[in-house]
Amino acid sequence: MRRHTLAFVINMIVANLIFVPFGFADKHYSADELNEIMESGRIPLQDSDATMESENMIFSSCKSKVDTIIGEAKEKHLPSKIVMSSDRAYIAKVWTEDAAITYTCQAKAGKLMTSTSHYHE
Repeated sequence: MRRHTLAFVINMIVANLIFVPFGFADKHYSADELNEIMESGRIPLQDSDATMESENMIFSSCKSKVDTIIGEAKEKHLPSKIVMSSDRAYIAKVWTEDAAITYTCQAKAGKLMTSTSHYHE
């Protein structure tokens, strides 16, 4: 009985070593692939768990920083868009080769919130 249990455990470990790197690896897209996906009206599949970062920043500086990021994305032919622009919030999204990144400037809080969601198969 013990031998069968040990064999099962070893088989599970080997299976995980083989399938995890290939089955659950993050998806990467070229700029051309991303633009093609976006032009078709779709978006790349994204992980539901996003990485969140917060940075204290004056609203006008935050907007300028996000506009610079969008400009850099456009230079690389990566899709981007301004989701919302008001005197209280400025939200933009950039689709990079390996993740969708949402930038949110909050005037009242004086923060830049960055949310990164990696793509998956």
